[in-house]
Amino acid sequence: MADSSGTATIIGASIAAVVALVGLVASKEQKTSEFRQAWIDGLRNDLATYLSRINAAYDAKSAGFATKSDLWEVVREDITSMNDASCRIKLRLNHREKPSLAMLETLREIDGLFSPDGDLEKPQKIDDLQKRLVSEAREVLKTEWNRVKRGEVFFAITKWIAFVVVVLALIALARTVFPGLYESVKSRL
Repeated sequence: MADSSGTATIIGASIAAVVALVGLVASKEQKTSEFRQAWIDGLRNDLATYLSRINAAYDAKSAGFATKSDLWEVVREDITSMNDASCRIKLRLNHREKPSLAMLETLREIDGLFSPDGDLEKPQKIDDLQKRLVSEAREVLKTEWNRVKRGEVFFAITKWIAFVVVVLALIALARTVFPGLYESVKSRL
């Protein structure tokens, strides 16, 4: 019985170690998910700022100022804020992922319209580009949200390994502590 007691202790300690490892991985992955959620929220805020400033700048341009310098006085803050938001959006995006690349291209086109030699005379083009940007952003945000829901890859792998180890340890423990029960079940199969 002393031998089975030692084995049971080792198995119990193994289970405790696996549970501790899973707890450690889970807390780290929870923090990663929180960072991803903050990234999602930040991207949404920057997109909202970017799009609203586009509209404000375009509306001011449409008002028909006498000189470019008068127009600049009115739209300077909008253009500056739009540029800031554009830069933050570009820095957030993964330049290797297809949905992000599509967004980056649309941002480049929109930013080009607001350059000194840009063509702001076509409101439908601005509207179409904004709609395209929103659609592309939804795809990027959905992908990130799915990553948050699913969890990080390392967490998923660790979770399944821990599950298998715990099940095997419980079977080994039951076999060690209750050898007659194991033989009884084995004979019925």
